[in-house]
Amino acid sequence: MNQRLEQVLSGHPGNHLMPFFWQQGASEETLRDYMEQMDRSGIGAVCVESRPHPDFAGPRWWHDMDIIMEEARRRNMLVWVLDDSHFPTGYANGAVKNAPDHLKRWALKERQIRFHGPTTGCKFAIATRLGYDFTDKGGYQFGDYHREELVAVIAAKVSGDDHGDLTLTDVQDLTSLVDETGWLYHDFPEGDFRLFIYTKKLGTAAAQNDSISFLEKDSVRLLIDAVYEPHFQHYGADFGKTFAGFFSDEPGFYNTTGGPYEMGRIGTEMPLPWTDDVAKQLADRLEGGMCALPGLYHKLGGQERETRYAYMDIITRKYQENFSDQLGQWCEDHGVEYIGHVLEDGAYNRNLGAGTGHFFRALHGQHMGGIDVVLNGLLPDWDENAFYHYELPMLAASVARQNVKMGGRAMCEIFGAFGWSEGLTLMKWMADYMMVHGINYFVPHAFSCKAFPDMDNPPHFYANGHDPQFDYMSVLFRYMNRVCHLLEGGRALVDVAVLFPAEADWIGTSAGMGRVAKLCIQHQIPYDILCIDTLETADIKDGAICVGSAAYKTLVVDQVEFLPDEALELLRRLQQQGANIIFVDRAPMGIHGTKAPEIPLIQSGELLSQLEQYRRCVTAGPEKWLRFYPYVQDELTIYYFLNSSMTERVDTKITLPLGTKSLVGYDALNQKLFTPERDQDGNVALKLDVGESVLFLAADKDALPEVKEPVQKRMEEIPFQGTFAVSVADHTHMDQFEPLATMDKLEDVALLKPGFGGKIRYETTFQGKCQEISLGRCCDGVEVFVNGVSAGTRISYPYRFHIQELTTDGTNTLTIETGTTLTNVVPDAMSQERPVPPQGIFGPVRLFR
Repeated sequence: MNQRLEQVLSGHPGNHLMPFFWQQGASEETLRDYMEQMDRSGIGAVCVESRPHPDFAGPRWWHDMDIIMEEARRRNMLVWVLDDSHFPTGYANGAVKNAPDHLKRWALKERQIRFHGPTTGCKFAIATRLGYDFTDKGGYQFGDYHREELVAVIAAKVSGDDHGDLTLTDVQDLTSLVDETGWLYHDFPEGDFRLFIYTKKLGTAAAQNDSISFLEKDSVRLLIDAVYEPHFQHYGADFGKTFAGFFSDEPGFYNTTGGPYEMGRIGTEMPLPWTDDVAKQLADRLEGGMCALPGLYHKLGGQERETRYAYMDIITRKYQENFSDQLGQWCEDHGVEYIGHVLEDGAYNRNLGAGTGHFFRALHGQHMGGIDVVLNGLLPDWDENAFYHYELPMLAASVARQNVKMGGRAMCEIFGAFGWSEGLTLMKWMADYMMVHGINYFVPHAFSCKAFPDMDNPPHFYANGHDPQFDYMSVLFRYMNRVCHLLEGGRALVDVAVLFPAEADWIGTSAGMGRVAKLCIQHQIPYDILCIDTLETADIKDGAICVGSAAYKTLVVDQVEFLPDEALELLRRLQQQGANIIFVDRAPMGIHGTKAPEIPLIQSGELLSQLEQYRRCVTAGPEKWLRFYPYVQDELTIYYFLNSSMTERVDTKITLPLGTKSLVGYDALNQKLFTPERDQDGNVALKLDVGESVLFLAADKDALPEVKEPVQKRMEEIPFQGTFAVSVADHTHMDQFEPLATMDKLEDVALLKPGFGGKIRYETTFQGKCQEISLGRCCDGVEVFVNGVSAGTRISYPYRFHIQELTTDGTNTLTIETGTTLTNVVPDAMSQERPVPPQGIFGPVRLFR
């Protein structure tokens, strides 16, 4: 039997969970209690985060960390540390404030002087008021002084307007003519002229002006010296043992002037991250030198494309080399690992603002791929938020498969900021959705030591003993560990890649990845995202594009307008070597209008027929909500299925490429093996309740576990008829139940007891032996007791329990317990953005004999 499968079935999977453990200066008793609770719930690691701690990297911090480390050593747990005094990474625990100015965040700004020539003997105010925030729409604004220096003055005769393309002629660099007082003396002939004045300035962004500059290696070193080195000094003996590594949380350029989470697309009016070396590299790469700077902000009939590409290419490579690679190398040199994620939502993964400009470069030095899903981004049955359903998990899974140092490990920060109404059923659905798309490590968000209720982006697990669902949470965490353990160390069977359109979007337009992503996922065709950098390292073997552990049989380039000339040449060369590349709807041109290579061009309506050959699972009919992930572990092939709908069941037949292999079903949630139902043609029956998942295991018969199923007799359904005595225990005293009502018809407890949060108990009796009981509609964690003995816990559909061995021929007692969320106790904003489920169980309750 496969070793990983044997470990899972024997109850010993590896740990794949490292939840945030928020530190605010809690007591020793609280810290030890939380470590115990996490250990008991199946968690084998924590990611310690200052949220914020009152003395990060000071004596009180080390006192608290000593306690956590002691508990972790004793419990054989691992400890990660979020690498700054507060989210997001970059503040360097305040080290930037007193650092030399060249290590701070500088940004390029543009203002213009517009005039009509001729002008003779006039002077122009270029740098006479540096220190004020000049704007192009309303003069200057007085404010806090920030150092500002002149970069360039570019003069040009201008035609056109700012709403379309500008045409610049007679372009001159007049920087050297600006005198010591900041004035430019220059005569201009007849015509409409503009002076494009470029300055570099400190303190331009809406946030994080006191954060490290990713464009300066020595600036990133401030973070290492302020956070990484002190932890090594204190726990160096634990590095690579109990101390696992560091986690960066959403570092980004944050260069916009409005809100910190504004999108920053090159070509729009915003300060641009800048250093003298960026200026030098840009001038060296561009034919017009600094005279090309207007292309950063203005459309110039296509001439801007080269400028924008060169700039974005320079700063994203600097981010990779100075930040991600430097931190990753430091961690490797010290025997630990470096993980985390950036702001990848929507087009942030390839733009500025809160983004890093290029997702794959930003994660290059990490030892896991990384993403997060927060703020109601991913919800069942609502795929209008298409990015989260069809693209987000594939970013982490793709880079994890392609980057050798990641070894196929893809992490997701999950569950955070969905509000107190987020219960275990939604959490399980969300975890499944990520795992079925290749995620195999999780950072659950979060365990907070703060006194209940902590309103910082709930929900919070355990909640100092107030969380009614925590007793059932180990079911979820142990399930996630089992599935993740099976999805690590092998190889995903992914044949289709979609081009990551960073360069395309810097210089033009594209369809993004969403169209192809949705088409593939809704037709059970796994796909990955492939960037040009990675493509440059690819080998072509038997027509497949091979990078890392991946081998792609087709690369799809969807509706891309322009690509760098060298990228087009790369595509041409790969095609000549045998790679199958498809252009959809248009063939991209080069930056300078270079013609695309002779690569097949199809229309979007033809794409599915081109990709059908890569379906490893063929369904009897369309199944838009069925998610599918094939994964190979040595001689074992795992077929993972999820019904991603919480409103529609899946009832179909599937055809799998089994050949002579045998098939065993595995219900990983309930740790149960079974023999799948197959027809005479070998098709497999697939019946999934809402949100239900299953794994099919394919291998030679002697390599599969033995299925010891009880003999299934035909069961007679007996509708339950009786009343329930309902009692409740408040979240403050969950062992003290008080009578609430007697129910003939089950109803929402919240209607009878508004503002309630806690445990609900249902008690009744039934006659005679039964094989199973089904509870119908339920919410979150439910445990069933028959004659005082637990029949198990369910946290998602189907809420069906095997009870044959627990029943007698006479009267049987039935007790059902469930825990609510805390949404009715502590209302919060995020819970108000989606339907809030009722409380309790709702039936119909059915018995089977």
